[in-house]
Amino acid sequence: MDNQIFVIFRNDDLCALSDPVKEKRILEIFEKYGIPQVFGVIPRMTEDPHDFRMTRWHPIEENPSIVALLKEYAAKGLIEIAQHGFNHQTNPGHPGREKAGTPERTSPGLRYNWLPFSPEYPEKGYSEFNALPEDTVRSRISDGRDYLTKTLGSEIETFIFPWDSMEEQGLRILEENGFRQVITSRNLFLSKKLHLVHYCHGDITRLTEFIRRMEKEDVPTLTQVAYHSWMLDEQQENNLR
Repeated sequence: MDNQIFVIFRNDDLCALSDPVKEKRILEIFEKYGIPQVFGVIPRMTEDPHDFRMTRWHPIEENPSIVALLKEYAAKGLIEIAQHGFNHQTNPGHPGREKAGTPERTSPGLRYNWLPFSPEYPEKGYSEFNALPEDTVRSRISDGRDYLTKTLGSEIETFIFPWDSMEEQGLRILEENGFRQVITSRNLFLSKKLHLVHYCHGDITRLTEFIRRMEKEDVPTLTQVAYHSWMLDEQQENNLR
Protein backbone atom coordinates (compact mmCIF):
# COMPACT_ATOMS: atom_id res chain seq x y z
CA MET A 1 0.00 0.00 0.00
CA ASP A 2 1.54 3.28 -1.15
CA ASN A 3 -0.14 5.76 1.15
CA GLN A 4 2.48 8.47 1.56
CA ILE A 5 0.91 11.72 2.76
CA PHE A 6 2.37 15.08 1.76
CA VAL A 7 0.96 17.98 3.77
CA ILE A 8 1.17 21.70 3.01
CA PHE A 9 0.56 23.87 6.07
CA ARG A 10 -1.12 27.10 5.00
CA ASN A 11 -1.48 30.06 7.36
CA ASP A 12 -3.61 32.87 5.91
CA ASP A 13 -4.11 36.57 6.64
CA LEU A 14 -0.63 37.75 7.64
CA CYS A 15 -0.76 41.51 7.18
CA ALA A 16 -0.13 44.95 8.66
CA LEU A 17 -2.74 44.27 11.36
CA SER A 18 -1.13 41.02 12.59
CA ASP A 19 0.26 40.68 16.11
CA PRO A 20 4.00 39.95 15.76
CA VAL A 21 4.24 38.47 19.28
CA LYS A 22 1.50 35.94 18.59
CA GLU A 23 2.83 35.12 15.12
CA LYS A 24 6.31 34.57 16.55
CA ARG A 25 4.91 32.04 19.04
CA ILE A 26 3.19 30.07 16.28
CA LEU A 27 6.29 30.14 14.09
CA GLU A 28 8.44 28.85 16.94
CA ILE A 29 6.13 25.85 17.39
CA PHE A 30 6.59 24.83 13.75
CA GLU A 31 10.30 25.66 13.88
CA LYS A 32 10.72 23.28 16.82
CA TYR A 33 9.60 20.41 14.59
CA GLY A 34 11.32 21.70 11.45
CA ILE A 35 8.01 22.05 9.60
CA PRO A 36 7.84 24.65 6.82
CA GLN A 37 4.65 26.54 6.01
CA VAL A 38 3.08 28.67 3.29
CA PHE A 39 2.06 32.09 4.59
CA GLY A 40 -0.78 33.86 2.77
CA VAL A 41 0.29 37.51 3.05
CA ILE A 42 -2.08 40.38 2.27
CA PRO A 43 -0.31 43.37 0.64
CA ARG A 44 -2.75 46.09 1.81
CA MET A 45 -5.20 44.79 4.40
CA THR A 46 -8.67 46.31 4.72
CA GLU A 47 -10.08 47.20 8.13
CA ASP A 48 -13.21 45.12 7.35
CA PRO A 49 -13.14 42.33 4.74
CA HIS A 50 -16.94 41.96 4.88
CA ASP A 51 -17.74 45.59 4.00
CA PHE A 52 -17.20 46.44 0.32
CA ARG A 53 -17.59 50.15 1.16
CA MET A 54 -14.48 50.18 3.37
CA THR A 55 -11.84 52.60 2.07
CA ARG A 56 -9.17 52.23 4.77
CA TRP A 57 -6.39 49.83 3.81
CA HIS A 58 -3.11 49.16 5.61
CA PRO A 59 0.07 48.31 3.64
CA ILE A 60 2.14 45.65 5.35
CA GLU A 61 5.10 48.02 5.76
CA GLU A 62 3.06 49.79 8.47
CA ASN A 63 4.04 46.87 10.71
CA PRO A 64 7.86 46.69 10.63
CA SER A 65 7.92 43.86 13.19
CA ILE A 66 5.79 41.64 10.98
CA VAL A 67 7.91 42.50 7.95
CA ALA A 68 11.08 41.59 9.88
CA LEU A 69 9.52 38.34 11.14
CA LEU A 70 8.49 37.26 7.65
CA LYS A 71 11.93 38.04 6.28
CA GLU A 72 13.61 36.13 9.12
CA TYR A 73 11.63 32.94 8.66
CA ALA A 74 11.74 33.11 4.87
CA ALA A 75 15.54 33.30 5.13
CA LYS A 76 15.46 30.21 7.37
CA GLY A 77 13.51 28.33 4.72
CA LEU A 78 10.62 27.81 7.14
CA ILE A 79 8.02 29.82 5.26
CA GLU A 80 7.13 30.44 1.66
CA ILE A 81 5.44 33.80 1.18
CA ALA A 82 2.33 33.55 -0.98
CA GLN A 83 0.19 36.46 -2.12
CA HIS A 84 -3.23 36.40 -0.45
CA GLY A 85 -5.25 38.74 -2.62
CA PHE A 86 -4.66 42.50 -2.62
CA ASN A 87 -6.68 43.86 0.31
CA HIS A 88 -8.90 40.85 1.22
CA GLN A 89 -12.05 42.95 0.87
CA THR A 90 -15.24 41.73 -0.74
CA ASN A 91 -16.57 43.70 -3.69
CA PRO A 92 -20.02 45.15 -4.59
CA GLY A 93 -20.90 42.04 -6.60
CA HIS A 94 -20.53 39.92 -3.44
CA PRO A 95 -21.90 42.11 -0.62
CA GLY A 96 -22.79 41.20 2.92
CA ARG A 97 -26.27 41.39 4.44
CA GLU A 98 -25.19 43.60 7.32
CA LYS A 99 -24.58 47.30 6.76
CA ALA A 100 -21.91 49.52 8.28
CA GLY A 101 -22.87 51.71 11.22
CA THR A 102 -24.44 48.98 13.36
CA PRO A 103 -21.81 48.39 16.06
CA GLU A 104 -23.96 45.85 17.88
CA ARG A 105 -23.74 43.65 14.78
CA THR A 106 -19.99 43.31 14.61
CA SER A 107 -17.57 40.50 15.38
CA PRO A 108 -13.92 40.54 16.48
CA GLY A 109 -11.50 40.72 13.58
CA LEU A 110 -7.86 41.61 13.08
CA ARG A 111 -7.42 44.63 15.38
CA TYR A 112 -10.81 46.02 14.25
CA ASN A 113 -14.37 44.78 14.61
CA TRP A 114 -15.83 43.42 11.38
CA LEU A 115 -19.35 43.10 10.11
CA PRO A 116 -20.54 39.52 10.76
CA PHE A 117 -19.79 36.85 8.17
CA SER A 118 -23.11 37.01 6.33
CA PRO A 119 -22.95 37.12 2.52
CA GLU A 120 -26.04 38.59 0.84
CA TYR A 121 -25.95 35.70 -1.64
CA PRO A 122 -24.80 32.60 0.26
CA GLU A 123 -24.38 30.60 -2.95
CA LYS A 124 -21.85 33.17 -4.18
CA GLY A 125 -20.25 34.03 -0.84
CA TYR A 126 -17.71 36.79 -0.51
CA SER A 127 -15.11 37.45 -3.18
CA GLU A 128 -12.35 39.99 -3.68
CA PHE A 129 -11.97 39.53 -7.45
CA ASN A 130 -15.00 37.75 -8.95
CA ALA A 131 -17.30 40.11 -10.89
CA LEU A 132 -14.69 42.89 -11.07
CA PRO A 133 -13.49 44.26 -14.44
CA GLU A 134 -10.55 42.32 -15.85
CA ASP A 135 -8.25 45.34 -15.85
CA THR A 136 -8.94 45.94 -12.16
CA VAL A 137 -8.18 42.34 -11.25
CA ARG A 138 -5.00 42.37 -13.33
CA SER A 139 -3.67 45.60 -11.81
CA ARG A 140 -4.41 44.56 -8.22
CA ILE A 141 -2.78 41.17 -8.59
CA SER A 142 0.26 42.65 -10.31
CA ASP A 143 0.59 45.65 -7.98
CA GLY A 144 0.19 43.44 -4.90
CA ARG A 145 2.85 41.03 -6.07
CA ASP A 146 5.30 43.80 -6.95
CA TYR A 147 4.72 45.43 -3.57
CA LEU A 148 5.30 42.22 -1.60
CA THR A 149 8.42 41.40 -3.61
CA LYS A 150 9.86 44.86 -2.96
CA THR A 151 8.88 44.98 0.73
CA LEU A 152 9.71 41.41 1.75
CA GLY A 153 12.48 40.60 -0.71
CA SER A 154 10.92 37.28 -1.71
CA GLU A 155 9.97 35.94 -5.12
CA ILE A 156 6.21 35.33 -5.10
CA GLU A 157 5.14 32.25 -7.07
CA THR A 158 2.05 31.10 -5.14
CA PHE A 159 -1.35 32.78 -4.95
CA ILE A 160 -4.19 32.18 -2.46
CA PHE A 161 -7.57 33.69 -3.28
CA PRO A 162 -9.37 35.25 -0.30
CA TRP A 163 -12.23 32.95 0.75
CA ASP A 164 -10.81 30.58 -1.92
CA SER A 165 -13.17 32.39 -4.31
CA MET A 166 -11.89 32.31 -7.88
CA GLU A 167 -13.05 32.16 -11.46
CA GLU A 168 -11.38 31.49 -14.80
CA GLN A 169 -10.53 35.14 -15.37
CA GLY A 170 -8.44 35.29 -12.22
CA LEU A 171 -6.59 32.07 -13.06
CA ARG A 172 -5.81 33.34 -16.55
CA ILE A 173 -4.36 36.54 -15.10
CA LEU A 174 -2.21 34.54 -12.68
CA GLU A 175 -0.89 32.50 -15.62
CA GLU A 176 -0.07 35.70 -17.52
CA ASN A 177 1.83 37.04 -14.50
CA GLY A 178 3.97 33.93 -14.12
CA PHE A 179 2.52 32.48 -10.93
CA ARG A 180 3.14 28.75 -10.58
CA GLN A 181 0.79 27.55 -7.83
CA VAL A 182 -2.69 28.26 -6.51
CA ILE A 183 -3.63 26.85 -3.12
CA THR A 184 -7.38 26.61 -2.66
CA SER A 185 -10.05 24.49 -1.01
CA ARG A 186 -12.02 24.48 -4.26
CA ASN A 187 -11.02 22.95 -7.57
CA LEU A 188 -13.60 24.25 -10.00
CA PHE A 189 -11.26 24.91 -12.91
CA LEU A 190 -8.30 23.36 -14.67
CA SER A 191 -5.13 25.15 -15.73
CA LYS A 192 -2.31 23.99 -17.96
CA LYS A 193 0.22 26.36 -16.40
CA LEU A 194 -0.74 26.41 -12.72
CA HIS A 195 -0.50 23.70 -10.09
CA LEU A 196 -3.81 23.71 -8.20
CA VAL A 197 -3.57 22.27 -4.69
CA HIS A 198 -7.15 21.91 -3.57
CA TYR A 199 -7.70 19.01 -1.16
CA CYS A 200 -8.03 20.77 2.18
CA HIS A 201 -8.52 20.23 5.91
CA GLY A 202 -9.52 23.29 7.88
CA ASP A 203 -8.94 22.43 11.55
CA ILE A 204 -5.28 22.31 12.51
CA THR A 205 -6.19 21.38 16.09
CA ARG A 206 -7.52 18.02 14.81
CA LEU A 207 -4.53 17.26 12.62
CA THR A 208 -3.84 13.81 14.10
CA GLU A 209 -7.38 12.67 13.37
CA PHE A 210 -7.10 13.99 9.83
CA ILE A 211 -3.80 12.19 9.16
CA ARG A 212 -5.17 8.91 10.47
CA ARG A 213 -8.08 9.20 8.08
CA MET A 214 -5.72 9.89 5.17
CA GLU A 215 -3.64 6.83 6.08
CA LYS A 216 -6.53 4.65 4.96
CA GLU A 217 -6.05 5.78 1.36
CA ASP A 218 -4.07 3.43 -0.87
CA VAL A 219 -2.49 6.13 -3.04
CA PRO A 220 -0.07 8.98 -2.32
CA THR A 221 -1.94 12.07 -1.13
CA LEU A 222 -1.02 15.75 -1.50
CA THR A 223 -3.18 17.81 0.80
CA GLN A 224 -3.20 21.03 2.77
CA VAL A 225 -4.06 22.08 6.29
CA ALA A 226 -5.37 25.64 6.17
CA TYR A 227 -5.63 27.74 9.32
CA HIS A 228 -5.56 31.32 10.59
CA SER A 229 -3.05 31.78 13.37
CA TRP A 230 -4.73 34.99 14.56
CA MET A 231 -7.87 32.98 15.34
CA LEU A 232 -6.15 30.44 17.61
CA ASP A 233 -6.81 30.88 21.31
CA GLU A 234 -4.36 30.01 24.09
CA GLN A 235 -5.65 26.46 24.49
CA GLN A 236 -5.42 25.78 20.77
CA GLU A 237 -1.86 27.09 20.71
CA ASN A 238 -0.98 24.75 23.57
CA ASN A 239 -2.52 21.81 21.70
CA LEU A 240 -0.17 22.49 18.78
CA ARG A 241 2.86 22.18 21.02
